[in-house]
Amino acid sequence: MLEITTQTTSPLCTCPTKRDVIGAPAFVALGSNLDSPAQQVQEAFAELARIPGIALQARSSLYRTAPIGYTDQPDFINAVAGPRTLDLDLSADQGITRLPALVSDT
Repeated sequence: MLEITTQTTSPLCTCPTKRDVIGAPAFVALGSNLDSPAQQVQEAFAELARIPGIALQARSSLYRTAPIGYTDQPDFINAVAGPRTLDLDLSADQGITRLPALVSDT
């Protein structure tokens, strides 16, 4: 969780104040290896963008990765989403609780 506090300017950097940043950033890992995994990850990005009070500010490319441990299964498609809360008083932890249940075990 990023804690934003008002600070004075130092010779090395200008530290942000709460007014300089909209909400709190977070990172959400996405992945699937069954039933059109690339499409499922793309749909997860779209679902995140539709959550009230959350803005999807960043998204990674899709990456194919081999399974680890139990390897007798298809490769995974993985990505990372960068949602940000739009409410200055909502922490990243509180914003995460607004995420829908995107997990399905099929």
